[in-house]
Amino acid sequence: MHYSLKQVPLMAAALLAAALGSAQNADPNWPADREAGALPPQNRFSFNYRAAFNLRASFHHLGGVRPVSNPNGVATEQDHTYDDGYVLRDSGIGDGYTWNWGYANSSQVPGNDTIQFHSHRANGDGRINDVSDDPQHGAELVYERLIGWAGDGVWGVENGFNWINIGQQSTSSARITAQRTTDTYPLNDVVPPQPPYNGSFTGPGPLISDTPTRTVAPVDATIKGRHELEADLFGFRLGPYYEVPLNKHVQLHLSGGLALGLIDSRFSYREIGLAAGQAIGSARGSGHKTDFLFGGYAGADLSYSLGKGWSLFGGAQYQYLTAFTQKVNGRQARLDFSRAVYLRSGVSFEF
Repeated sequence: MHYSLKQVPLMAAALLAAALGSAQNADPNWPADREAGALPPQNRFSFNYRAAFNLRASFHHLGGVRPVSNPNGVATEQDHTYDDGYVLRDSGIGDGYTWNWGYANSSQVPGNDTIQFHSHRANGDGRINDVSDDPQHGAELVYERLIGWAGDGVWGVENGFNWINIGQQSTSSARITAQRTTDTYPLNDVVPPQPPYNGSFTGPGPLISDTPTRTVAPVDATIKGRHELEADLFGFRLGPYYEVPLNKHVQLHLSGGLALGLIDSRFSYREIGLAAGQAIGSARGSGHKTDFLFGGYAGADLSYSLGKGWSLFGGAQYQYLTAFTQKVNGRQARLDFSRAVYLRSGVSFEF
């Protein structure tokens, strides 16, 4: 399911409004505490749901599939396999001809005198960007220690431990380039049977030369399949905060500082290459990687006091982390956290 970033604040506002309507016994003493020089409760634990947006995933170097054919060299008395047929040695060794050949479609006979066979090698230069805009879900536990008064508010230090489950997958196709080998064999007045035709080693059958004329040229191709990155991101953040009352119920909370991450991921893929509608190879694989990321964060929350130390809060947080990359068999998955925004809502208790 896809979510719009604009919908999430509206849903959060509706939930907060419902909570505000049922809240009672909010603590009205913060301004009085400030005038008396007494500090509010100095310890606070918070638990919140986190939804991450703008985690940009991309897959690179796709399409280096295992070829389905081997055209081999052009010397006489060699076996040649192609995407659309074969020309192999037969029982008549050393005569320069073979009846052990076959082809797939009539387009391989462009005229009356030759027949063509094709083989492809994919270059592995495919790319898929911006895989998904779905939110990624997680949770966070935060401890805050109040230090003292600062202007009309208070300041302190917070540290949080969080977790986000990341699931990015794509079934989109990607353009790649391939090297097409075209081998042309003279027919020598032989009329080829209607395709598909498959000759044998023992024959007999129509004879063609077993020595081709070869050309190699780049062509456009397509890679299809599935590319998937599943990861758990465990985060830690540490920094100062500043909190100021807007009225006796509502407080504005600003924070920022250092962010660290430990990511544990699995990258898997299944691919099939196509050129001119013909399968030219396939590949699959998977791998696991763990890595450390680092960066920073800045956030703003609004909290509503429910009384007896309890509050509801909601807000947004920008968190930058270094990009994560993982390679499997030359293919690369990349996660870009540079534009990540986290919407969060939860409950806190102070004492």
